[in-house]
Amino acid sequence: MRLQQFDEEYKTATFLSAIGKEALEIYEGITFNLPESLKVLDSVVQKFEEYCIGQTNETFKQYLFNSRSQKEDESIDHYVSALIRLAKSCNFCQCLHDSLIRDRIVFGIKEPALRKKLLQERQLTLEKAMDICKSGETTAQHLKDLATATDPNEIYALKHCNERKPRLPEDPRDSKGAKKCKYCGGNHVLKREKCPAYGKTCGKCGKSNHFARVCKQRG
Repeated sequence: MRLQQFDEEYKTATFLSAIGKEALEIYEGITFNLPESLKVLDSVVQKFEEYCIGQTNETFKQYLFNSRSQKEDESIDHYVSALIRLAKSCNFCQCLHDSLIRDRIVFGIKEPALRKKLLQERQLTLEKAMDICKSGETTAQHLKDLATATDPNEIYALKHCNERKPRLPEDPRDSKGAKKCKYCGGNHVLKREKCPAYGKTCGKCGKSNHFARVCKQRG
């Protein structure tokens, strides 16, 4: 941070003293368009970058940009971010930057229905194009989720999962609302044919379907 307090000539001299003998020899062979650029640190660093990695081939970079289409499983956000990164090295005019990315979205988007919708917009901006694509992407995902949720196999599984398990016969002693049975003398809410006395012979009167303890026959 302290280096920023000095002038360009001092900062450049400090930089050159730290880069080593071989880098200094490269510096001495570099041609600067303006003589004063020799003493401007940013200009010197830029020349070293051009020497080390070579100047960008704008035609090739623009080819990469113009041939970049949305991939099969790529979100619109990821696709636009990729286009923005490619555009940085294309040296596009700033006044055309957004419109060129917008056009590339229209040409490169994978969904024909979305492309049609974009082409129908009279005043299509980059921001509006992104909004339309995101909305379409969200709708498509909702439809996909709905299709998955209504899959016959899932419906079958849900149906059987929600089915109530068959109830076991209730114990007469635990049944709510049970009352004393006039046929067997016990407390239950069982149907007539389920009563323990049903089919039995009374030991007192000899008649069927009741026990002697509740028999009303006078002995």
